[in-house]
Amino acid sequence: MIWASCRETIQFGSQYANCNAPGLRLTSRPRGARRGPSRTSLRDVLALWLDIVDSVRQRLSALIRAFIRCYDQLPHMLTIRAEQLNEFRAHAQLKFERTLANHARQFASKHTEVLGEDGTLTVVRLAILRGAKYGFSGQGPLQLFLDLMFLLGSEFDTDLQYPWAQEILGPNGPGGEMDKADRLHAASIRYLDAVAGPANEYAIAALNALRNLDPDFIRQPDSDFHSNAIPVMRQLYPQKAAYLGVEILQAVVGRTMKECKKRSVQTIPSLWVLLFLNYSLGHAITRDPLYPWVSKALEDTRTANPEARVQQLANKARIYLERASDYLGGDKRVQV
Repeated sequence: MIWASCRETIQFGSQYANCNAPGLRLTSRPRGARRGPSRTSLRDVLALWLDIVDSVRQRLSALIRAFIRCYDQLPHMLTIRAEQLNEFRAHAQLKFERTLANHARQFASKHTEVLGEDGTLTVVRLAILRGAKYGFSGQGPLQLFLDLMFLLGSEFDTDLQYPWAQEILGPNGPGGEMDKADRLHAASIRYLDAVAGPANEYAIAALNALRNLDPDFIRQPDSDFHSNAIPVMRQLYPQKAAYLGVEILQAVVGRTMKECKKRSVQTIPSLWVLLFLNYSLGHAITRDPLYPWVSKALEDTRTANPEARVQQLANKARIYLERASDYLGGDKRVQV
């Protein structure tokens, strides 16, 4: 609109710049002709040019007013609505989540294959959410946090089995995001070397020991769970038991009994099943998205009896152990 008005002004003035424009009637006198009286007086010429100037002034004024109106509307034209901003944020967030998911597929290829795309994204979003509590927002620190979730369980940061993680990530832990990530990485390497072994040999042996555990042992309804729990944990995974110490082992047993009571589970075989899962896969095993088959079995509404649900869980855990044992070389580390 601005440029159209300007163009009209230019065209309007150009017609008066033409010598032969109507109103001027300026004609050339033939050579040799006598000079006659002037057909256009100086007053007429002056009046005509005053009309031209006034018309140009009006057109310029209209042009300036149009420019001012457009300038006033410019902020509204460049304003990003809240809906658009939310779409931009959602797109950037999804791109970041998929970047972390690709990293998870490289780090734990078999596990993410079992989880599928949606399951892997669920774990990634949980890592972002839990990592944010400790100031983790960068790609590198969150990748480390995600790796440790796959290794130690989704809620390793609050698990009593990993006090070093709570010490580093707690409110009293010094340093910023990168400093915490560096110290968390160093502490996790020390833990994995001591518990899993430099070549995962301790973790593999523990996995095979749990897989080959005599089923009749945990089926004995009259066995003394309280006195046998810690010795059995030491027998199955001696390196981890030695690293944790008696106090933490007792806390793991107590937490398992509390979980069983909440789920109305009382039998000794059910206690053993949940203890082994807590000890090997983390204290949040009953709600961990890394192992959805656990919560699915425990929340199965088709089975009314809680004890029967735990036995279904035991069957699924046995299948998991067999498949994990057959695929020991797939991932960089095995669950410890």
